[in-house]
Formats: sequence, structure tokens, C-alpha cells
Amino acid sequence: MRQEEADRASIERAELDSRLADLESQIDAAQEIIRLQDLQLAQLQDQLAEAAAQAEAAEAAEAAQLRSRH
Repeated sequence: MRQEEADRASIERAELDSRLADLESQIDAAQEIIRLQDLQLAQLQDQLAEAAAQAEAAEAAEAAQLRSRH
């Protein structure tokens, strides 16, 4: 009886270890996805800031041209 319990506990432990390894793998994959999305977001923010700066410069140049015509 004790050997059966020990065997059962050993099998259960192996199953739990396997499940834990699967969950850790899923966590690692999720963290990598988050890291990549953070990089993508940073790139988009940089592009948005650059576009805003270009738009502001274009508006300033247009305003200067209008002032020089008057």
C-alpha cells in the first residue's frame, strides 16, 4: 500500500512538474510578446513625435511665407 502511494505521489509530482514547466514556457512567451510590443510602441511614439515636429515646422514655414508676402 505504501509503495502504491509513493508511486502515485511520484507520478503526480511528475505531472505537476510538467505542468509547471508548460506554464513557465507560456509566461516566457508572453513576456517576449510584451517586450516586442513595447518596442513597437516606442517606435510608433518616435514616429508620431517626428511627424508632429515636421508638421509644426511646415506650419511655421507656411506662416513665415504668408508674413513675408504681406
